[in-house]
Amino acid sequence: MTENDGFKTINHINVDVNYIRGIMRNYLENNGHFEYDMDDGTVVTDFINAVSLPLVENRFFIDLILRSSNIKKAKGGWLDLLGGATERNSAIPSTTYVVFSFEDEEPKDYDIVIPEGTVLQDETDEGINFITTEEKTLFAGETEININVEAELGGADTNVQADTITLIEEGIDDLVVTNPEPATGGADEEEDEDYRARLLAKEKGKFGSILWLREEALKFPESCDIVINNLAYGKYTAEVLVKPINYYSGDGLINEMQEFLNLDENTLIGSSVFVKKVDPSFVTIDIDIEVDEVNNDKAEVKQTIRNDLKCLELGGTTSSNIKYDGFKIAQLLYILALDRIISNIEGLIRYRINNPTDTVFVNNRTAIFFDEIIIGDY
Repeated sequence: MTENDGFKTINHINVDVNYIRGIMRNYLENNGHFEYDMDDGTVVTDFINAVSLPLVENRFFIDLILRSSNIKKAKGGWLDLLGGATERNSAIPSTTYVVFSFEDEEPKDYDIVIPEGTVLQDETDEGINFITTEEKTLFAGETEININVEAELGGADTNVQADTITLIEEGIDDLVVTNPEPATGGADEEEDEDYRARLLAKEKGKFGSILWLREEALKFPESCDIVINNLAYGKYTAEVLVKPINYYSGDGLINEMQEFLNLDENTLIGSSVFVKKVDPSFVTIDIDIEVDEVNNDKAEVKQTIRNDLKCLELGGTTSSNIKYDGFKIAQLLYILALDRIISNIEGLIRYRINNPTDTVFVNNRTAIFFDEIIIGDY
């Protein structure tokens, strides 16, 4: 590595000697206990210049190690190591069959053995080798014989056209050869991106993974939504943030889930899980309605509104066949969502939303609960 070289780190920082020198200068100017002479040619600047390139190289190797241990960043052989038992798909050789025959079409009065492993070659510039996969005998009096062949190496480029495998590496009597049909089935080695996608897809459902924890937590019938956070402090390695269906009765759910997810058979060695109830954002829904009481029962219309709003809050299908998943952790409440529910209620002449008056915002540890649904007369 020279002073003109640089690289982009795993977290997208461009590192070169000037970057390292800038960090060192900034530290000495702002955090040192002494004032340093930063002019060119001084002891300090000579020292910074002397160590900056080795520090760039060290930073490069640290970044390389990080990339090599991360499926999302590793490449080539490093990615193969991380794949473990899930191996990269190797290049696949194409296959076809060839016909050995006599150019003058005159049969011989003796047998000719064509050995397994006979090397043939196509006539293209690439000169792709094909190998016979069986031994066959062209008996006296016969003029041609079919033999299966396979490309010596894998790759999509071994899918050669018909009548191109025409060369015999070591001639056999005065036989000639060709392939009446194209060679097919050849495929290149799996590219890093395709292999990485397979590894990540497998990792998602892996025992002890974030997805596995979420799936297990959602199996509890009283849980409405789950968010898993990695923790870098204390004895816990993961936090399971739970939105229960009923906030006030959710403590039992939290304790039960905490116990279940920390059973020996449900945890990886050295890991533990902390289950916590989401922070609530209680919202009172206050609306006034006018009902067509000639054709509808007012009490039934009010109950339909409550039921449909609960579908919005906790998930379900409304009376107008609109399906909701329920409020997720960190999901906002928009007035338009309430409008959509109420405007589709049969029997209403008009309505007015008194509360909330604007979008209800929440953070990534908070979920919305409908504290009370008040329905008055318009």
